[in-house]
Amino acid sequence: MDLNKQINDIWIAFGVLAGLGMILGFFRTIIWYSRAGLETIDLLTIWKFFLYICNILGTVFFIVMAGVSLWWLIFFKRQDAISLVMPTNAQQVSFTVLVIIGFIFKTIDILHLIIRQSNADIFFIDWEKPKAGYKSTVSIWRTYFVANEFQEIQTFRRVSVIFQLFFVLFLLKVINLENVATMEPGVNIFPTTSDYKPEYNGILRVGIAFSMWLVTALIQYLVYVIFYQRFIEDSILNFIDLCSVSNISVFILTDYLYGYYIHGLSPHGTTDVNMKEMIMNLERESNQMSGGRGLQVKSDEQTFIVQLTKRFRSQYNSLISSYQTQNRTSATNQSDKNNPEHLLRSYQNLNEFLCAF
Repeated sequence: MDLNKQINDIWIAFGVLAGLGMILGFFRTIIWYSRAGLETIDLLTIWKFFLYICNILGTVFFIVMAGVSLWWLIFFKRQDAISLVMPTNAQQVSFTVLVIIGFIFKTIDILHLIIRQSNADIFFIDWEKPKAGYKSTVSIWRTYFVANEFQEIQTFRRVSVIFQLFFVLFLLKVINLENVATMEPGVNIFPTTSDYKPEYNGILRVGIAFSMWLVTALIQYLVYVIFYQRFIEDSILNFIDLCSVSNISVFILTDYLYGYYIHGLSPHGTTDVNMKEMIMNLERESNQMSGGRGLQVKSDEQTFIVQLTKRFRSQYNSLISSYQTQNRTSATNQSDKNNPEHLLRSYQNLNEFLCAF
């Protein structure tokens, strides 16, 4: 078999997928441009396009290299008579370089994701009203508790990374599946000391490692979706239920004019009650004697994608700037620490504004 032709086919696959990736990156940049509320193409737009390209090309490199490795692993190992030979070390240089470039692109993409999430605006809207005759009877602990739970689900994954790593290592090192990556046709997982043991091949090692990683992740995902999520718990739905029980909504802005909203307004109007009233409220809800938890009447839909107007964002920025200014003033001024009314007023103004939204 002509290895040069095989390598040329790999570059053709890269070229085609990279071209499609450039088009996809262009459309993703257009979507971000509309969500960012920009009016002119500036350096930030070009930089965003570059970051999207890094994400897409990193994925393209990974897919092509994984596909090439699996192809060599399957067809080289299954042959009885030698008709296919592995590329030499010199011919594998391009493979190694592309893997490194893909890793660099994905590292840039992860840093971009971290920065993007760090700059997101998150506000917990408290729907609770003060009791009659009292202005400061609304407890802050419900908001603290919801914020803490929100923080905990930030690391939620349907696939356990720790289990993934240990189980893949178990398959490769304990079950000795790494011996599949030796440079000889056929499979000899448990060679004896007298057997000839050829060297490992880099392409085959990528192929066996990727296949074990993919199978393990797929099994974990299916177990979670089919069994764990249905019969044990769903962390996301549990958090949404907690928002309703706490009478707290979550307003998240990932871009200037784009974000998400979790509707947590309780159908009972108030949740800052004692245990007896809480149980009675839940019983009324289970017996369908109260309204639904959804945003609309007779609806249970509580999660939404929001697209803001520039006017709304301008008002939001004004209120959030006022709150942040009061917060900084309270942190540096001793008199404001003893009298936090201005800070509380700024927070209440922002909370009332989002409640009206």
